[in-house]
Amino acid sequence: MNETDLDRLLNTWEAPAPPASLRQGLRMRFPRAERRSFARPLRWAFVLALASAVLAIGIDQSDNAWDFRLVRVFNRYYELVIEGFEAWRATSIVTQIRQSEPKVYVDGQLVAHWSMAPAAG
Repeated sequence: MNETDLDRLLNTWEAPAPPASLRQGLRMRFPRAERRSFARPLRWAFVLALASAVLAIGIDQSDNAWDFRLVRVFNRYYELVIEGFEAWRATSIVTQIRQSEPKVYVDGQLVAHWSMAPAAG
């Protein structure tokens, strides 16, 4: 039996149709795709913003100086987090620039080699 004989034999064979319950059974075995909802995070953001506003108004209207050690610790921690994020972002930008392989064009022509030294003119 050669390849064409095998093709003819396979073309005459008809596979039985799968039962209707096969698709339903397979679908039931997979986990349901849950829809993402932004309602809960938006509610929490609203509650957090409202609580922050109430706290800011309360601090502003009180005679008490909010110079507690805990407040200073949180303030310093916040500053360190922001500084760390800014340093990480700056290094990622520098890395992107270094890996970008810039090209310099002069009068529409690509300059093969260029340096940062000022041109003598």
